[in-house]
Amino acid sequence: MTLDLDSFSSDARAALVKVGKRFGSEDTLAQAEQTLTALAAHGVKLSDAGFNGEDTQDLTDAKQFLIDAGVGRESARAGKKETSKAYVDALKQGKATRLRALSVLGGARRGLLRAGAKEGVNAIDAVTTQVGTAADDATALATQLDVMGKALARPDVAAATATRGGTKALTDLGTSAAALRAVSQDAAAVPGTPEHTQRLDLLDGIVVGLCRDARRAARTAAKELGDAALAKEFELTKLYGPVKAKAGEEPKTKTPTP
Repeated sequence: MTLDLDSFSSDARAALVKVGKRFGSEDTLAQAEQTLTALAAHGVKLSDAGFNGEDTQDLTDAKQFLIDAGVGRESARAGKKETSKAYVDALKQGKATRLRALSVLGGARRGLLRAGAKEGVNAIDAVTTQVGTAADDATALATQLDVMGKALARPDVAAATATRGGTKALTDLGTSAAALRAVSQDAAAVPGTPEHTQRLDLLDGIVVGLCRDARRAARTAAKELGDAALAKEFELTKLYGPVKAKAGEEPKTKTPTP
């Protein structure tokens, strides 16, 4: 696939997500399939009107991303409502690991404070302030665990936690952080997570934008070629319903699926 979803600027992504929120993924997938069918037959006629092969490939990739995300499968109809058990379990374990590491760091702080080891105390204070509230996002929680792991790995803190579970805590932090990053990378395919929902909204927005552009190019080409039927092949009937407007006018629309 050539469509890189990470290549969009933050402003472009926000605009596309805003558009995508107005449409159901089942509808955008159906529209992508319809427009791609029209492009297979007439795409070459649209090149000089602003829609070329690269645009067709982007639409093809966006369609495949939707399919890969589960759109079109029965399980995806509940799509954005289910949360992966693996994702929930990783978060639960990560938070438990974080809590125990905080307890271990607290014990180390007492010992360091008693010994007058100000640098170690300050390092622990900085970490506990930074991770004061457990993150509910897998990637953010993994970052918190990394920060705690760095504190536990300090020679002075490691010495102070040697008999307070420091070694196990450090190992568990690394294990939990890795598990959290694994589910975070898979989160785009995990129904119900914020990552999955936003990814679907982004893909919906990309598809809607590309299909609109293809329709605009088809209308332009149809006028230039004197081929009214060409424009009809690219109407957005899967997004807005059948066209009832006069040629050249915007069609009457149905309310997009939320």
